[in-house]
Amino acid sequence: APPTEEGVKKLIQLVTTYAQGFKLWLGPTFPLLTLCHPDTAQAITSASAADAPKDMLFYGFLKPWMGDGLLLSAGNKWSRHHHMPTPAFHFNILKLYVAIFNKSVNIMHQILLHSDFLYYLTPDGRRFRRACRLVHDLTDAVIQERRRSLPTQGTDGFLKDKAKSKTLDFVDVLLLSKDEDWRELSDEDIRAEADTFMFGGHDTTASGLSWILYHLSRHPEYQERCRQEVRELLKDCEPMEI
Repeated sequence: APPTEEGVKKLIQLVTTYAQGFKLWLGPTFPLLTLCHPDTAQAITSASAADAPKDMLFYGFLKPWMGDGLLLSAGNKWSRHHHMPTPAFHFNILKLYVAIFNKSVNIMHQILLHSDFLYYLTPDGRRFRRACRLVHDLTDAVIQERRRSLPTQGTDGFLKDKAKSKTLDFVDVLLLSKDEDWRELSDEDIRAEADTFMFGGHDTTASGLSWILYHLSRHPEYQERCRQEVRELLKDCEPMEI
């Protein structure tokens, strides 16, 4: 369930009291270590993929949906794949999607349903698996359609066709990518990365915007400065869209 006001106050108190970090217990056997200070967290965030394995107690719930993509993969696989999607996020590619952006559930688990076996027996669990199949089928269909067009057009023809439509999307970039051993990504790998970024793209953006809006509401003087900056940027735009 969402944290209560009392729970938030307790968390703030813990962070204030233990500035470097503290340990909580989930039940009698599982310790949860929370690092608060950036100096404390740096050892983890700057560690290599091999030295900082990912915890699956919570992230494991996402594996049926997103597969072994960048969010959930670790070690050598993460190291080989993590740089491949970078070209898809170049500014010149992203800005072409702004008009699309302008047009455009979390399922809460009770402790009893932590077990996949029990969860999948419930109506919510069956609905989750149907939703996963729907997402995977859609992603697979896009990948297969794009992959079929590559042999007939070749890479150059494929890129020229994309240049005409002025879009080169995430799946296109992954289809054309190769790792350091010049191996192409499998369809399963591409699906995992596409589903991972579909999730990460909405979740981090929503969290970041919520945090920004919260602080702007608490500091109206900065809110007004932001408003004036936006008006200045848009004063010669027709129509007025960012």
